[in-house]
Amino acid sequence: MNRQAAVAGLFYPDDKKTLIRQVDAYLKQGSSPLQSNVVRALIVPHAGFVYSGLVAADAYRQISDYKYDNIFLIGTSHKASFNGAEIPSASSFVTPLGNVPINTDITNTLISKDSAFHLGDEHHRGEHTLEVQLPFLQRALKELKIVPILIGSGNIEELEKMARTLKPYFNSSNLFVVSSDFSHYPKADDAEKIDRITAEVICKNEPQALVQHLHKDSIKKVPNLLTQLCGWSSVLTLLYLTGDAGLVYRQLSYQHSGMKLTQDSSRVVGYQAIVVSEKRRKDNLSDKESIRLINIAREAIYQHLGRNAEVSEPDQIQLQTSGVFVSVYCGKELRGCIGQFESQLNLNALVKKLAVDAAFYDTRFKAIEINELQQLVIEISLLTPLKKVRDVSEIKVGYHGVYIKKGLNHGTFLPQVGARNNWSVTDYLGYCSRDKAKIGWEGWKDAEIYIFEARIIKNRIDS
Repeated sequence: MNRQAAVAGLFYPDDKKTLIRQVDAYLKQGSSPLQSNVVRALIVPHAGFVYSGLVAADAYRQISDYKYDNIFLIGTSHKASFNGAEIPSASSFVTPLGNVPINTDITNTLISKDSAFHLGDEHHRGEHTLEVQLPFLQRALKELKIVPILIGSGNIEELEKMARTLKPYFNSSNLFVVSSDFSHYPKADDAEKIDRITAEVICKNEPQALVQHLHKDSIKKVPNLLTQLCGWSSVLTLLYLTGDAGLVYRQLSYQHSGMKLTQDSSRVVGYQAIVVSEKRRKDNLSDKESIRLINIAREAIYQHLGRNAEVSEPDQIQLQTSGVFVSVYCGKELRGCIGQFESQLNLNALVKKLAVDAAFYDTRFKAIEINELQQLVIEISLLTPLKKVRDVSEIKVGYHGVYIKKGLNHGTFLPQVGARNNWSVTDYLGYCSRDKAKIGWEGWKDAEIYIFEARIIKNRIDS
């Protein structure tokens, strides 16, 4: 069953060619500089495109041509309050640009794990908050699979609980898009002031600061102000996800409805775009260095197969890293993963060696063949120093990699492994102990456990 478009022809054009022209024009007109680090979340307005389209486009420009496994679409119901969050029974959403598939494996898991998430279509019917994001996503991304979540709860404890359930999915493989407009119906001068303060509070990345702001008496007394943030429950849920994840919020652009069409400044709605990205560590690579590192791996694999590659002798990339892993995929299928925590080789030489080892000498997988080069994807993980765990509660699945050591046995999982499988902490440790360290499912209980983070570089190889 498909969830049909409810506001095509109202909030955005219902003609495919017209919609493509409009969305593409907005994306090209964006003025905010592109974010150079990995984008993990966006806060985007959801009004009619003639009002908030340019602001929304500034957010979506930040992820143009990215590849995410899933897009978690989170919005607050405009029509009713209800407990928890509603997930539709549909298998896809429909827009004039085509069908957008829903990852029903994830939605079913959310419903089975947390009673706050429930299956239902009543509140999705006619609701625009999620739907209006889809045309931008369809034009910005080449591949798209969504997890639509409509929040009806205003209970802060319930929002925090839902965030904990979503936490395993909050990683660099997925994008979270939170749909919300800002102030509703004050005069333009008041809206601009209130919306600036609200955006600044959100960018502090402190959930309690937003809760306090929303209850501030001085703001509540502004004439004609219905709300400072119509999707506050969705934004607060995001803050519960990002508060301890080493991320930074950045304001992109702002407009209000008084700047559009009738230019009525007496009663306006505010629109703000905000991007949430990974912090740039001092030991991070620049974008150019990341591309060079991928090219080193690419050339090594091509040369091993006797294919001509643009052989280069790049300058040595100077980077302090405590380990490197190279994973090789054919399409989405993992075909090898080899890494080292310590090496005497410089980074260039180490990546070259590991790329060849992963592509051809990981005995768990079939070696890459020459006719598969067009489907090849390389992923390089640069690791932070190992930190010994005193209590397993320190481990955040999807954020931390684990290294388990017991006697001469040892094994490791990269952070993306736990995120991809949606494991609990005990599952994460159990699988690593049994399958990687070979010390049994509960071997981790009397082993040394270390955690680390990973800076992931991933790029498609073209022949």
